[in-house]
Amino acid sequence: MGAPSTTTAARALHAGTALVVVAAFALQTFLVLTVDAHAVPEQAAFVRPIEVRVVRTLSFYTILSNSMVLGTSVLLALRPHRDGRLWRVLHLATLLSIVVTGAGAGSLVAPQHALRFEAELTSMLLHVVTPILYAAGWLALGSRRRWTWSSVVRAMALPAAWMAYTFAHGSIEGWYPYPFLDVAERGLLASLAGAGIALVAGAALGAAVLAVDRWAPSLLPEEEPGA
Repeated sequence: MGAPSTTTAARALHAGTALVVVAAFALQTFLVLTVDAHAVPEQAAFVRPIEVRVVRTLSFYTILSNSMVLGTSVLLALRPHRDGRLWRVLHLATLLSIVVTGAGAGSLVAPQHALRFEAELTSMLLHVVTPILYAAGWLALGSRRRWTWSSVVRAMALPAAWMAYTFAHGSIEGWYPYPFLDVAERGLLASLAGAGIALVAGAALGAAVLAVDRWAPSLLPEEEPGA
């Protein structure tokens, strides 16, 4: 595959990834505005007010990571060879975040009760399809050897900030998006330990990504065509 066709394929893949996130967010918005995304008709009495549903939905790390995927995918579709100091950190933070979102879907965020079909589809798009597309896009068509350990440390600032927000918001509202962070159920020390383990796991994932980045080939040419 020549450089122009590879670049075109990269643009198409990134654009397709962005469209998947847009579709998932459209479904999620419909669910939030109509009925609780995790409710079936028999649970209608437990539906929260719309303002509560909106804030809680936006508080999930899944929404944050997929929002980052949407933004970076659009930018990559416009320019697959995009580079820059801030961009490198943002790109790595997005990759780590969406892989964690996908990896944690089956264990940390698995639903405790039945979901409506629309919610099942939305969850599948956000927790499975998007992580696979984004990770595959980087693995097959990503630029190489742009990240360092410093990039990993900077990228980990994002989940650390999100966890700080989660604990602050939870202390006020008494609600936490994920069980391993639920202070009311687990206690403060156990929840902080869970947060610490998650951050260490994220850093370990960053180390694995650096190793792949050093050795795995990419179909995308090193130089931007016409540069």
